[in-house]
Amino acid sequence: MSEGKRPFTKDQPRYGETILHCGHPNSRPQHFYSFGPGMPEKDWKSPDGKVVTSRWMVLCDDCNKIYGFTPHLAIQADATWKALDPVIQVPEGRKKKP
Repeated sequence: MSEGKRPFTKDQPRYGETILHCGHPNSRPQHFYSFGPGMPEKDWKSPDGKVVTSRWMVLCDDCNKIYGFTPHLAIQADATWKALDPVIQVPEGRKKKP
């Protein structure tokens, strides 16, 4: 199935919502992670001591490959989500729930 034809996931970051990212927010493709069932928010402490709360983590493809099963270790910064349209597509190979 081609990249543009996969359906979007039900859960998406909302406009104005804080996201955590690896420091490469303009790299493509991006990999989105949410925190736990029901997507509760998590706190992240930035190097300057600021505590940021978010339910979304976004990694570029390179960081996703490097950090694999420990994506939270890639987090370098926070940002405010500005997209209005859905962006997260269902990953290839994921089966639809009955």
